[in-house]
Amino acid sequence: MTAAAAAALAAALAGCATTRPYTLPSGRTAYEAQCSLWFQCTEQAKKTCPHGYRLVRGPLRPPATLPNGNLAQGPSRIDFVCK
Repeated sequence: MTAAAAAALAAALAGCATTRPYTLPSGRTAYEAQCSLWFQCTEQAKKTCPHGYRLVRGPLRPPATLPNGNLAQGPSRIDFVCK
């Protein structure tokens, strides 16, 4: 791996997932997670909801499968409620 590729990977992995709470029409609290990489959204949901979570919406912009079978990563968002 070149130094430039390693630096780009490190920068991407350091990208933060942000979580914002909001209220659903039912009055229940939901959370919106926006992430640099798709898997960070699910990790953020696990941290926010230690007893589990249920998706309300998302993932928006889920990872696409590349021709080699790997998942392409990119910005994503999920909305979830805690169980």
